[in-house]
Amino acid sequence: MHSPRVAAVKPKGRTFRLIFELYLALMLVSGCTLFRPEVVTLCTNRPEMAAYVEYFNTLTTEYRVILCYRANPAESVLSRSRDADLVLGPWLNGSAARRHFDSVDRLFNREYLNRDEFYAGLLNAGMSEGKQVLLPFSFNMPAVVFRTEALSADVPKLVVSMEYIRENGAAFNETVRDRFVRMGFSPLWQPEFLYIASSIYGAQFRETAEGSVHWNSARLQDMREVCARWITEINLGYEQDNQFHRTYLYEPLPKLLDTGRILFYMTDSSSLFRNLEDQAEEVEFRWFGSENRIPVNEEVLYFGIPKGSRNRRGARLFLTWIFQLETQGRLLEVNQEKRLDTFGLAGGFSSLHSVNEREFPQVYRQMLGRIPPEELLVFSKALPVDWGRQKQQIVIPWLVTYVLGKADEELLSQRLAEFRSQR
Repeated sequence: MHSPRVAAVKPKGRTFRLIFELYLALMLVSGCTLFRPEVVTLCTNRPEMAAYVEYFNTLTTEYRVILCYRANPAESVLSRSRDADLVLGPWLNGSAARRHFDSVDRLFNREYLNRDEFYAGLLNAGMSEGKQVLLPFSFNMPAVVFRTEALSADVPKLVVSMEYIRENGAAFNETVRDRFVRMGFSPLWQPEFLYIASSIYGAQFRETAEGSVHWNSARLQDMREVCARWITEINLGYEQDNQFHRTYLYEPLPKLLDTGRILFYMTDSSSLFRNLEDQAEEVEFRWFGSENRIPVNEEVLYFGIPKGSRNRRGARLFLTWIFQLETQGRLLEVNQEKRLDTFGLAGGFSSLHSVNEREFPQVYRQMLGRIPPEELLVFSKALPVDWGRQKQQIVIPWLVTYVLGKADEELLSQRLAEFRSQR
């Protein structure tokens, strides 16, 4: 038996000691695996993990991670399939899925991982009955893209608010013969905007103990009033707003921004830099939120070890490795070396704040001075495993009609209840 090549990730001092001690503990229990590597099956819907797993497999002969694809890993967990030792995906922290995972508290109790390195809101959302059952891996934030020379006010350094977009959009608007030929922004261009706006205002969609979804009605009404006035007063009503949409928005929003037809469009960190690469030099971005609130996208990627896992020890070893600061810095380099068309770690920011603060600006130069402090980030509460479909098929279309005064909250409750009854 020989010492593990996992040390090739170049951990130093305490990090090396922790990984080495974990390895020895595993070997004492499982026996020497010199001639036959133990297999860890990782199920995920993230293609980037293939490159990360490939790298891990070059570092050790004792364990080998293989991938299996699942379109919705959370739903596969509910089926109690026994083919996964480790799962990575969104929506794992809903109540129905969360109870199917083993505790990973021993990774913290034995100091292989440090709770203080994680964003507390993300880590806490992965707890069940006082135990840590999920580990957050990456997340995304909404962003606003704009042309600086067309703005009528100084740009905030970090966060752009709805009020800023509305006021500058109003100054940018231009009509010819009673029709808009330029429009700063409309809440109706990108329906996802209304959902993000509801989060900024504190509507906070969240799962109840019974499995239904609840929200803050008063805060949702506040959002509706602001957006309805925006359409009526700034964009001169739905007909004018919609006329501009039909006339010009057949072209991509980034192109319309470059040609000066619009002033703002929404995106998020997962696709932000892909968009900026092809745009004019005058184009910049800021995060979308308020003075003290940036709503983190709900599709946070979590790792979990299913209770049916056949190789919990190997899964814990992989988690220990991938949550080292040195490892995540190296994975950002792997993205570049393999020219992966992805942002950050599996398409998002790291759940370890030190990685975002130190490593991301080295890879993404436009991130210098743009990493928000933890206290600005607002993480969502737990939501059902199929919330992605409910949001796209029911909530966002309903929000459009709600803002236009054509639907009420009772209709939303009814449609969500019908969706649940058809599961």
